[in-house]
Amino acid sequence: MLTMETARACGYKEMGKYDLAVVGAGPAGIGAALAAARQGLRVALVESCGFPGGVGTQACVPLFFGFGVDGRQSTAGISEEFIRRMDAEGAASLLLHDGCAMPEFLPIGGRPLTAKVQLQPEMMKLTYRRMLKEAQVDAIFYAQMVDAVTQGPRVRALLVNFLEGPGLLTANYFIDATGDGRMFQAAGAPVRKYAPEDGLHKSMFFMVGGVTPFDHETACAAYRRAYAAGRLPQGVWDHFGYSIQLNPGVVQIAVCYAEGDGLNSRDMSRMDLEMRENVYKIVDFLRREMPGF
Repeated sequence: MLTMETARACGYKEMGKYDLAVVGAGPAGIGAALAAARQGLRVALVESCGFPGGVGTQACVPLFFGFGVDGRQSTAGISEEFIRRMDAEGAASLLLHDGCAMPEFLPIGGRPLTAKVQLQPEMMKLTYRRMLKEAQVDAIFYAQMVDAVTQGPRVRALLVNFLEGPGLLTANYFIDATGDGRMFQAAGAPVRKYAPEDGLHKSMFFMVGGVTPFDHETACAAYRRAYAAGRLPQGVWDHFGYSIQLNPGVVQIAVCYAEGDGLNSRDMSRMDLEMRENVYKIVDFLRREMPGF
């Protein structure tokens, strides 16, 4: 935790003053920034990556859940606006079947959003940027929040490591959309670190190309047999997780996972290496034993 007095004594430059500063440009942070900016607030959105989208664009998971319950649309607002804009670009499709994540490969048009929606990651990045630009959000990418600058019990600024060097973003209000509560933690707020019994883990999804049509039940049964026979590496699910993408012949595979401390850089690095090794083992297995791959 850094106090305002210490920050000033260190000579950090002020890099902007806003009504609201949002940290993290995943869907939650984007939604918060857009909603505030459309109400006339001057908003900064800080993101360490070079593009917005969070897990959807950074981690090969462009599948949106939660739009339909019991055949009726249950989510609207900015999230629906985003889906409609993606659809207008030919980059969105409702799913035919939740179990195998099979897209319709048809325009959504004016139909209600009653199922999961498959999207194209590159158009997601561009559509988010267009929406942020239209709302005049100051979207600052390649910028890592380092610390929360406090004065008494309140956050007054953020120390951010920009490409041009560290500096302060001051604001009247702050939203932590990092997913890990990093701003809250830096400000000294009470946080709870997960325990192993919570069952949290790190997953790695990856894309494979050149896939020809295959039968869902046949593929899942072949995977289960291989898992039961011990022909798959340690650190993979006991079921075949996959999602057919909108690009022809491309399938997202979701079977690799690792357990460890998601708030420790060294442990995250270890898990990352283990899963990347498993990716190639799974690809070899798919080529050998799975129809269509």
